[in-house]
Amino acid sequence: MKNLSIRLKITLWFTVTMIIVVIFAYLAVFAVSRQILIKTIQDSLVQNVENNVDEIEYHSDLGTVLHISGADLMDGTPIYDIKPYLPYVDSHPEAKGGFTDHIEEHILKVKFPEELLQKIPESQREALIEVLANDPRPRYQKNPERVYGIAYGENDVHFKVREEILYVCDVIKLK
Repeated sequence: MKNLSIRLKITLWFTVTMIIVVIFAYLAVFAVSRQILIKTIQDSLVQNVENNVDEIEYHSDLGTVLHISGADLMDGTPIYDIKPYLPYVDSHPEAKGGFTDHIEEHILKVKFPEELLQKIPESQREALIEVLANDPRPRYQKNPERVYGIAYGENDVHFKVREEILYVCDVIKLK
């Protein structure tokens, strides 16, 4: 650095300074506008999905596949975390549920021995039975010999499911 001319030193200093300024400006612009960009993309995507679903396919390996046109995406771009509109849960009951209209309600009969039911506070019993009737197992688990568990309030409820009947095996107080 000692042998460099003053002109070269100033040029190098100016170049390094400009690179640093550009990097900070770039980071500042994108840090501030990131949320705005994300929100704009989400709004655009939701609007496009609502208006541009061309086809719905059911694949045994992939599950439900939506074919979408008119979206501001490159061909083959995956779209993650699209949630169905559920009229009975969401705020517009007159709306159609799309592919969720074809899903059957799956309610299990619950066999809860009285001695185990007594371990649950009376005010929580009806709600617990309803949760159990809605089959809290993972959808990919159908082993009738497996004992499943669900934490409910201050208790861990263990159960098995055989032929559309849920049998409560044990209720253990959580610590």
